[in-house]
Amino acid sequence: MEWFLVCTRPKVAVRFTQFPVVVGRNEGMLANFVSIDDPTVSRKQFSLVQRSGAVLYMNESPSNPAEVDGTMVGTTVQLSGTSSLA
Repeated sequence: MEWFLVCTRPKVAVRFTQFPVVVGRNEGMLANFVSIDDPTVSRKQFSLVQRSGAVLYMNESPSNPAEVDGTMVGTTVQLSGTSSLA
């Protein structure tokens, strides 16, 4: 199955097919790493994992949490099919 990660700030769209996915500014850090070249993004910003068919957002940057559907998320949250990350 194919998944798409679309971030609204900075504007990024990435296709991926495997979990987990780690998103951040430090390229080449891990397999399945999505690099975003933006100074507001932490070296390891967040991870996406799949559990029991659900996709979970897991914050990896306590000092710089991302927004999911307009709410700052400092821990873990289940994503919907149309969740927006910023």
